[in-house]
Amino acid sequence: MSGAIVFSALYALAVTGVGIALGCWMGVRERSLQIIGGISIPLLFLSGFAFPVESISQPLVWLSRLLPSTPGIQGFIKLNQMGATWQEAWPQVSNLLLLVVLYAGLAWWAASRRAPGPHVPSPASS
Repeated sequence: MSGAIVFSALYALAVTGVGIALGCWMGVRERSLQIIGGISIPLLFLSGFAFPVESISQPLVWLSRLLPSTPGIQGFIKLNQMGATWQEAWPQVSNLLLLVVLYAGLAWWAASRRAPGPHVPSPASS
């Protein structure tokens, strides 16, 4: 159970990093919902949950490892449904660790490059 909790925290951090990076990149808030809605089914198929990974071309498998959904779904299946140990789920854990570092760095960079909003003068500066 503790492995699944730690894994959940890693997954949440990776998804948060992706969300912040994409949110800083997109100018319109509603655009992110349109993009996520359009790519959610391909993400499910690339994760190996609904379609065997062995049947997916190798370049797509490599690409899927850059998405938090792939190691997340595979790791949750191993830890929650199959009763895997931490060592057995290590490939997914290490993939998520790398994604957390990658996407947290990308989110920090994107947030620091984003133009600040309009400056509203405070009443004390009048």
